Amino acid sequence: MYGSPKCLSLGMRMRTLSSELRQYLQHLSLHGVDLSFATAMVLSGAAFRHYFFTPNYNHAWLVEYPDDLWREDSLTVENYGVYEAIEGHTGWTSRRWHQLKGVELVQLLRYEQTEGRHLRHESTDAHPAGLITGFDVDRTGLTLHIQQGESRIQWRSALNELDAFCAQLPALQSLRPVQGDIPATRRTALTLDVFRWAGRHWEARKEIAYDVQAFYAAGHQAWLELRAFYDTIPSLATDRQEAARTYVRAHLNELATARAAAAAFFSDHDALSALLASPTLSKRSTEELRDAWQRIADRLQTASDNATTDLGGLLAEAQQLDTDAFERLNAWTAQLHRVTTTAN
Repeated sequence: MYGSPKCLSLGMRMRTLSSELRQYLQHLSLHGVDLSFATAMVLSGAAFRHYFFTPNYNHAWLVEYPDDLWREDSLTVENYGVYEAIEGHTGWTSRRWHQLKGVELVQLLRYEQTEGRHLRHESTDAHPAGLITGFDVDRTGLTLHIQQGESRIQWRSALNELDAFCAQLPALQSLRPVQGDIPATRRTALTLDVFRWAGRHWEARKEIAYDVQAFYAAGHQAWLELRAFYDTIPSLATDRQEAARTYVRAHLNELATARAAAAAFFSDHDALSALLASPTLSKRSTEELRDAWQRIADRLQTASDNATTDLGGLLAEAQQLDTDAFERLNAWTAQLHRVTTTAN
């Protein structure tokens, strides 16, 4: 029996940037590109980000959106450029396709198939991401064969309904190789840049999310807004309190994933030295960074796993540990910049 994008709803769930990145890395692996999750999280800036939405940063926001006391898309917001950053290291560019006409979709499917590449559909609140493993098109219609995790499904449309079918599809992503080899010096420069961005993000106070045209608290300020929001949860309507607590635990879990990725990245001293073209890089300094990120990751995971305990104290501890990790990173980055500048 054939399904369609709308009738395959799997229930509402919170999307996260880390899960999107895992899906992207799986997509890359099908094209012969192997990049570890921890490395990708760091090189894309995702390991260092922290965003929290508060309506107070957006003039009259609650007038138009009275229910937006928090926004779950804080878990996916990023301003460094995840896909662009990874393209700089892998040589594969990602392109997003949305709201195609029926004939455009068929042309895209045929082109990517001819080139031996795969298309992926993005996740939504209703669907996990999936890879389009094949398709059939004839006079009766179009069938997409899709792998979603362990499940193999089909989405089917008659030809005379193809435009409407495309309008319901999640956004698609294609991967295409860029021209020429990527020099090691470019990878080094990109790595240094993401470390510098991490420090700027931590101190930014707020950043705009362009797709929703709203400001989100960023970096250290996001911690202050998160803690302030948590303190207001008992004053919310009863039916919203559990939803708010669920969101906070998801928020902390996503942060734990990010900081654990940073810890794993800094645990491989030799790989980092090679990436930075700095054979004299202090192993002690990278071990200290590894330990700092691991401490905050462990504390965040403990907080996110506590479904019943009051999190006020844990949030304060986590904020301090995150502050310590970023102070260490900023000092390390400043020293690294002086060394690499002098070396050049």
